[in-house]
Amino acid sequence: MASTTGSKSYVGSGSVDPLPLDLLQGKVNGERKFGYRQDGKKKRILLNAFDMNGIGRISIEQWQNLEDKSSQKNRLPYWIELAKLLEKGKFNALFLADNFGSHDVYKGSYAPAIQLWESSWEDDVVVKDASTHAYTTPSKVRKIVHNGKHVKHVKSESAHQVDPSPQRTPLIFLAGMSLAGSAFASRHAECVFVGGMSLPILALNIEKTRAQAAANGRDPYDIQFFCSTDSCVGGRR
Repeated sequence: MASTTGSKSYVGSGSVDPLPLDLLQGKVNGERKFGYRQDGKKKRILLNAFDMNGIGRISIEQWQNLEDKSSQKNRLPYWIELAKLLEKGKFNALFLADNFGSHDVYKGSYAPAIQLWESSWEDDVVVKDASTHAYTTPSKVRKIVHNGKHVKHVKSESAHQVDPSPQRTPLIFLAGMSLAGSAFASRHAECVFVGGMSLPILALNIEKTRAQAAANGRDPYDIQFFCSTDSCVGGRR
């Protein structure tokens, strides 16, 4: 649906806020800043591959291509070959998507995970004393009790099952730029996987998330954004 306010035209549909037509067409007022940091230095390109345990969603019906191997995702060799290929191509990361949207469904169930990672095991809990057959000091491992504020069945009363990594909370890589996703990313994520119809739209979404991160007391430039691209590869020579 298109509308006009003053001298500007906007396009939007459903629950999506209308966007300026100029923005959708890739027009930018002033100097372009894509690919540069705030201090004027060029950004380093980070390469992230996207995959999921299924045959469709992005490249629909590509599984029918005789060279496609997505039907083999339920076998280990597929993932080993993919890892070798990405290593050869100097990729920085592989994002494995799921289909559950658990944060939207359970409305805040991320809280017990944070508590388990950060608080269940004390820093000096691991002793690894073979003479006493003790791996840990049991008194320094505690249960995390969590009762869901929004959804009553989200409960936890357990200790974390493994000793923590040096960083405790793992790197959090989030996909999506919905309102809920952006708000969640601004609080917790280190990396965000985003898409959009043009560079200006991507920039607008990224700026909004950085602003939310600053409002939450974070350095907005601690978040790395990975923009999606779909490539059509030509025949081999």
